[in-house]
Amino acid sequence: MNVMRYLREVRAETAKVSWPNMRSTRLMTLGVTLLAFFVGAYLWFVDLGLSSIVEWIIGVK
Repeated sequence: MNVMRYLREVRAETAKVSWPNMRSTRLMTLGVTLLAFFVGAYLWFVDLGLSSIVEWIIGVK
């Protein structure tokens, strides 16, 4: 398969894709960002709690 044929096929397949509009792209980006923030905050609190428990068990501080 030569390169030009490959590029034509890629372009044809890309034209078939249903691309999201700007509003839905922004909403999905906001959702992913918020989810990442909340998961990060949750893991930080879990780590903080587990660290405190381990420090209490081994008598550090």
